[in-house]
Amino acid sequence: MAFGTNENAFGPLSSDDVIRAQASITATDASNAFTLPIEAVLAHDLSVVVTISAVTGTSPTLAAVLTSTDTGAKITVTATEDITAAGNYVIPIPPVRSANWNLSLTIGGTSPDYNLGAYVAKAGHAVLAAT
Repeated sequence: MAFGTNENAFGPLSSDDVIRAQASITATDASNAFTLPIEAVLAHDLSVVVTISAVTGTSPTLAAVLTSTDTGAKITVTATEDITAAGNYVIPIPPVRSANWNLSLTIGGTSPDYNLGAYVAKAGHAVLAAT
């Protein structure tokens, strides 16, 4: 994934900024790797937006953890509280000198099912509605 350049876009700046297409997820997915130019991370106020359009199951939980993976060891830089409802969740990307990132999605509960997608966005750009 490369960081898009469409300054007037809403939601993802380009299709290259989509980390995970909107789809059902029923089990932990620890492998959503993406790359951003270090200059973009340092120069822009970037976030990962997780859009969830539906949640089913008994006591479903979702933890979204963003890690930087440039140092040889995964360093957790930000995470969400357990997500239990549909909505848009914004995880700020800190200005860290790192090009390699991963979004890990840990799911719990009984028969959990989340319809979700994730993308990179700049601050000030509208968040796409979860569909």
